[in-house]
Amino acid sequence: MFKLDLTIYRNRNGIEVAPSGLIDLVGGPTGSVGNNILSCSEFSDLTFEFNSYQFISARNNKWDHSPPTFNPLDGTYRTDINRYNLGNVDIAGHQVALNPCER
Repeated sequence: MFKLDLTIYRNRNGIEVAPSGLIDLVGGPTGSVGNNILSCSEFSDLTFEFNSYQFISARNNKWDHSPPTFNPLDGTYRTDINRYNLGNVDIAGHQVALNPCER
């Protein structure tokens, strides 16, 4: 098990995952423990656009809102999590970042 404690802060877009991409923000095959800060990006802190029902594990991370905000499935920005098409994300154990931004 390893610990990254990534801070993704004040970017145009935080993390973007392409249709065939893989990411482990916690609890995935790499055994990461979370505690990442995804906050204050201009459009969204996490964006993914999967072509099938893929799954992202993002447990125990810190966001701008509790619970993190999701866009409707139409590509609308200015949310914590922006998803296109299909797929889902597990946000169990979410917390508010120390200095959250309102969008």
